[in-house]
Formats: sequence, structure tokens, C-alpha cells
Amino acid sequence: MGKIIEIRWHGRGGQGAVLASRILAKACFL
Repeated sequence: MGKIIEIRWHGRGGQGAVLASRILAKACFL
């Protein structure tokens, strides 16, 4: 995965964005 999604979300939102990016990352790795 060469896409940097969580960093963009982290810059736009707060804790919710970080949590969402972690869930998305886990879903991608599964």
C-alpha cells in the first residue's frame, strides 16, 4: 500500500479521523 490516507485524515479531523483511519487500515490488511 503506497497510498497515504491516514495522514490526510489526521490533518483534517481530530480523534475520530485517527480512529477511522486505523479501522480502514486494519480492513485493508485483512
